Amino acid sequence: MPIDKVIPRFLVSDKDERLLGEGAMTDALNVTMSEDGDGTEGVIKNVKGTIAASGTFKGVAVGDAVKVIGQVSDPQRGYIYFFVADATSATDHDDDAIYRYNTSDDTYELVFEDKQAWLQFDHTGFVKADVINGDFQQDGTQQTILYFTDNVNEPRKINVDRAVNGEFDNYSNGQLDYALNAIKAPLTVPPTAVFETESSVQSNNLTEKAFQFCTQLVYKDGEESVLSPISKLYFPSHYSTYGTSEGVFEAFNQNVCRISVGFNSSPKTIEDVEKIRVIGRVGNAGQFFIIDEVKVDEDKTRTVFGSSKTVYDAANGIYSFYNDGVYPAVDSVTSSKLYDYVPKKAEGQAIVGNRLMYSNYVEGFENHDPGATISVTYKNPLTEQEEFVTDIVEYPSSASDREVGKIKLDFSNISWPSGSVPEGTVISVRFTFDPEGTVWDETNGLLERTLSNLNDEEIKIGYKDSDGDSSLVLNSDPIIVVYSYVAESAMTPTQLTSDFVDLISSNSSNFQKNYVVAASDNFYVKPKTGGNFIYYNNGVAQGGITPDGFHGSELSGGGFTDSAGNTIQGTMELDDFEVTVFYRFDDVVDYTTNDTSLVIRPYVHKIQVLERLTFIGNLQLLVPQEDPVIITWSSGNQTGSQYSSSDDIETSTAQATFNYDYTNDTADSTGYIAASETFTNISNAKSSFKQGSSHPLGVVYYDKFGRHGSVNKIGSAYVKSLHERTTAGGGNANKGPAEISVSFSNNAPDWADSFQLVYGGPSEIDSFLVTAVGVGREVLSTHSTTSNKVYVSLKPLDVYVEDRSSNRSYSFTEGDKLRVLFNTGTNDSLNYKNSNSGGPMEFTITRVVENPVEEGIVSKEPYGSNTDTAITGTWVELEAPVISSGGLVDHDDNPATALVNLKYPGYDYFALSNTSYPNGDATTHANHWQYGTVVQIFTPKKTSAASVYYEIGERRKVLSDSEYGSSQQPLQNHGSVFKTMSGSVWWRSITFKMPQEDSGNGVSPTLDQWEEVSHYIENETPSEITDSKDWHRGKAHLVNESAAEIRRGNGIIYSDIYSEDIAFLSLSSFNVNNYDSFEAKFGNAEYIGNYNDDLVAIQKNKLCLVPVNKNILEYASGSSDVAVSSNVLGQRRYASGDYGTDGHPESVLIQDNNVFFADKSRQAVCGLIGGQLVPISEKGMSSFFQDFFSSNNTHYISGYDPRDGIYFISAIGGTTEETVGYNLPGGFWQSKYSFTPDIYANQNNMLYSAKLSSSDSDDVFWRHDSSTYNSFHGDDPYDSYVEVVSKISPSRVKVYNALSIEADSKDWGVSSGALDIKTSSGQNGQTISNSDWKEFEDSYYVEMPRDSRESSDNDSRNLYIGVLTHVSGRTYTSDRRLNRLPIPIGENIKVGNDTLQVESVSGNKITFNEDINTDDAFDGDAVSLILGLSSGDKLRGHWLQLKLTTATGTGGTKHELYCVNFHVSDSKSHHPLGE
Repeated sequence: MPIDKVIPRFLVSDKDERLLGEGAMTDALNVTMSEDGDGTEGVIKNVKGTIAASGTFKGVAVGDAVKVIGQVSDPQRGYIYFFVADATSATDHDDDAIYRYNTSDDTYELVFEDKQAWLQFDHTGFVKADVINGDFQQDGTQQTILYFTDNVNEPRKINVDRAVNGEFDNYSNGQLDYALNAIKAPLTVPPTAVFETESSVQSNNLTEKAFQFCTQLVYKDGEESVLSPISKLYFPSHYSTYGTSEGVFEAFNQNVCRISVGFNSSPKTIEDVEKIRVIGRVGNAGQFFIIDEVKVDEDKTRTVFGSSKTVYDAANGIYSFYNDGVYPAVDSVTSSKLYDYVPKKAEGQAIVGNRLMYSNYVEGFENHDPGATISVTYKNPLTEQEEFVTDIVEYPSSASDREVGKIKLDFSNISWPSGSVPEGTVISVRFTFDPEGTVWDETNGLLERTLSNLNDEEIKIGYKDSDGDSSLVLNSDPIIVVYSYVAESAMTPTQLTSDFVDLISSNSSNFQKNYVVAASDNFYVKPKTGGNFIYYNNGVAQGGITPDGFHGSELSGGGFTDSAGNTIQGTMELDDFEVTVFYRFDDVVDYTTNDTSLVIRPYVHKIQVLERLTFIGNLQLLVPQEDPVIITWSSGNQTGSQYSSSDDIETSTAQATFNYDYTNDTADSTGYIAASETFTNISNAKSSFKQGSSHPLGVVYYDKFGRHGSVNKIGSAYVKSLHERTTAGGGNANKGPAEISVSFSNNAPDWADSFQLVYGGPSEIDSFLVTAVGVGREVLSTHSTTSNKVYVSLKPLDVYVEDRSSNRSYSFTEGDKLRVLFNTGTNDSLNYKNSNSGGPMEFTITRVVENPVEEGIVSKEPYGSNTDTAITGTWVELEAPVISSGGLVDHDDNPATALVNLKYPGYDYFALSNTSYPNGDATTHANHWQYGTVVQIFTPKKTSAASVYYEIGERRKVLSDSEYGSSQQPLQNHGSVFKTMSGSVWWRSITFKMPQEDSGNGVSPTLDQWEEVSHYIENETPSEITDSKDWHRGKAHLVNESAAEIRRGNGIIYSDIYSEDIAFLSLSSFNVNNYDSFEAKFGNAEYIGNYNDDLVAIQKNKLCLVPVNKNILEYASGSSDVAVSSNVLGQRRYASGDYGTDGHPESVLIQDNNVFFADKSRQAVCGLIGGQLVPISEKGMSSFFQDFFSSNNTHYISGYDPRDGIYFISAIGGTTEETVGYNLPGGFWQSKYSFTPDIYANQNNMLYSAKLSSSDSDDVFWRHDSSTYNSFHGDDPYDSYVEVVSKISPSRVKVYNALSIEADSKDWGVSSGALDIKTSSGQNGQTISNSDWKEFEDSYYVEMPRDSRESSDNDSRNLYIGVLTHVSGRTYTSDRRLNRLPIPIGENIKVGNDTLQVESVSGNKITFNEDINTDDAFDGDAVSLILGLSSGDKLRGHWLQLKLTTATGTGGTKHELYCVNFHVSDSKSHHPLGE
């Protein structure tokens, strides 16, 4: 009897049963061929089950809906991190969290619990995560940081170790944005600065420089933000008068610059910031340099010019800059970066080549119309400057006021010019608060805690009543308080005082003082309901309870009796502990309207206990530092709020009930005002916008991380020339700087956190120079005798530059213009000069005349002793073409009037030459150039369109919803009108050296008698000592009319390179040029990953490999080599075959040197194996995967079991979830599996998965290594089965007589009621149970079951025996040879309607055991027999398919199956091939 031996090995779904190869299985469930280390590789066996890790899955109950949507493995430290999403609904996020699985002990713990619903995970999405380890704190401690992205939220990062320690537990969502997003925000407001005088510092390094400042934040993990917005230009007041006749100053005045960095330490402006860098530059063009790096919550003291100085005041965020160091430069990349280009969203993420990369990302912002309206107002010119140091800080006169520490500010102490505070005045008030004494509360104490598990005993600090005294003793370092104010407009001293009241009242900064409560201080315990009490006083327990003994600082003994009479055993340890007291100075008292003084009442706002104190049996009385008790009071009589993780802290009493007893309350230097100083500066330098020009403006919006959109142009403001400004009553009113006001009618965009005006510079004027010309006799101004040209001497400029070593100079550019501004009238009054049309007097400079005498422009006449020197030097040739041609112009003041012939009375050629104008009008002979004329020479711009706009050092926060609206002003969230004078010119005192008219003899004095005259006028530079055109210029911005939020689907963007040996964690540093792209025709780059230190990118329709920091050199021979490259991303290598992730990046698995993923649209599973991309789903399983991908599942996830070498892909998220495995070493599909987890992971030769158990809410994370086989994710064990086909000699029809298996047990069978045995002829076999097997020589045998079907004329049991002829009795003859047919002897058969048995068959004769019913006589009929009526027909056919399933209830036991043997024989009713 032939045996067909089938050894099951691999799954096949695509081939006909007769064409199946050796080892093929047409179906299999929960089997594998190898199990690491058990010595049975190649034998089919069932699979190990899963073991749940131990841990607590917070907030989830059995039946809750959660999904694990991402994972990342950290083999270096032995952890796997899982990202969990609440799957209750799209809006539920209570269970969003991050967990880590410890593979060394199979435990898990919470990394980050989303208490504030900040994570906002999409339970239908996918989290791509990467992990790095390093010494990020630079303290020798290894830590882990996760970077992760989900294409829904901002890309994020989290320091796992800090998270596990609870650092982020109590952060608000806003704080988490700063702490846990990958992008690291800078401060979004520029620093401000004020120059002050420190009399104790006898040096000054600030005198001849102008500075701009900015900041850079350093985060706790080592990330560095971009630079903050750049400040305005700051300089000492005397800087603007250097080189002028007013340039006199005290050497040490304004020798320190107080820089307000804009960072609050309590509460922090931005969480997770550890340090702040204070950065400066000289002017606009200087290189930025790091002034200092300070901790944000610590004062910094260092030696300055030999004296110890607190250079950083953390409470106020003020840095004192003396310019006394050698400062390191900021690199150009950092200083030029506008923001970190971390995308707003990203689908792909990878860390490759020590760079963080994102793909298929979203960036950019669309343009926005703010609805801006622009107007211009004009200021009066300032005339002088004044600076002085005085003191307005005083002790109150009342002793009771001093006893509680009140401080008086009296602004009447300052002698203001003309009795008013000039516009631009800077007032800086500074005092040191250093109280000594005690503070207490008579009701509840400053801090109390109820010991609920100790019969409600209370512990109190800062308490005093008739029973005892535990007042808090004040003994610490002093507090420095600074208030700085700038008068934006002129005001009275009473208005100034009122503004200071507002300034002080709005300053909610906390000033912290640390106190040590010593064992020798008072300490108080009192029952809530009266009765006995204890307080500790100078080492002795006082009151109604006496301890049995006392030793040192410890009370111990047999016990204490509480108020209920219970004896409490234990120990009271009364060690020193630290208390931080936070003061505030925002409570203004004793002020009424129109006062010129105010009184501040400092008060205790908050107490924080930072250390642990033990009371009675090691009970924690005060919680440890990472979870401090904080009780807060507000000023006035409001009941304070409290912050604590404990429920047994009572609400505090109102702060107004606190008592203060300051012992150093004398009104002298020994009192609590340890030092004070007030600095006042009135400067005459003012920035403004160039007169006679238009000024394009725009608005730029910024998100909270400093990312911004393009310039939103809002129009231009025209600033009138001086002659255009009309003034009621004449004079110089409104002839000063210009202020531009911008109001808004629309809200800022929703994403905006702040905004800034940006400025494109003057539209018409490129550069200009202001100088005096032609003053005195005609020797300094004349005219041509042959043309209509005027010649003007620049000798006043030449002389001034020589005398003062000034940088003012003129260099001719073709097209230059000269505009007459004014001349000096009687009493030095200024006459602003207009043409006869009301417009400016403007000449074209045609050339510079170097030798006026040789050219005959002037002659040598005896004017003084050094006439030659007086008339030589620079002259310019001027012409006015419109006047010379008799041109007509509109009248500026009245355009409706008739046109007029343009004239420049006293200045044009016709006035100087006493010649009639071209139209015949007579002229009045005059030369007004001689009357102290001041002109402006300027070079017009070749184009008026602004291409670059600059920040101007002023940024505003967008108002919150509660700060604007219909019921209040303003009506939109830009806030009130934005007013600015931060243009590119400076109104300041400018000195001109010029001859003066001698009324006695009408001649000019000699050069050595020329005088200096100063005028307040605009200039390009802030000082005479610099030729740098410095202004409040900040970062540059461009216009992009088509700006929009863009998803760069095929784009990739990457960070700076990270070096592990330095403190700077640069993976959040993204520069504008750090981007690239893949071929757009292949779709979005949905997945990127690290593939052998190269980048693998899988687009929607293509896989690409990209070398990182290297190139692949390919040779003609087909070989290749690797070369180092300066390019971050090298040449792309696209795989053959158009396969991609097609919307399923979650399906990607990078394992060792292989990459696997699913392409749903092509119904393919692909593997990059051995460098070749192969659709492994086509390895005999195409038809299976057509169904696999046609189901309604939403996700395809991949896993790998290193022990078996099995790659798993699971279809989940639908109603027909399933898993199938690919045997990677064998190159074939192995089996289907009953587990469908949310996610897979592997580490250290072990497979892990995650899925919430249906029976235990803490069972979520699983190791695939349970000895309970086939038990997955908490479910009862599943069955295993294999389905094989016997098809030996497939062209022959065979009878299947028996079956045997080579297995480790007989627990394999054929299920009842299932089509687990079938043949090519359509037969279905009957059941085989494990009891049917007969063991013989380590194998198990069973007779092949018969056909289980009901009989029918057409079923396979019909056996045709030919045309019968009746012989006699029960015997018939046939026209066929019956002895060759498989006619059973003695078995029941059916002949017609009769059930008979065959007694014998001989030749062509057949004899039955009974007569055939006459109604069914077959004499001469064709007859078929129906066989197997009792046990069914034997199974026969070209092939037989058999499914063997593990016996019911044995799925949890290990089973092995080597082969299945089919015992067959040829069917006698079949004509074999060739016969």
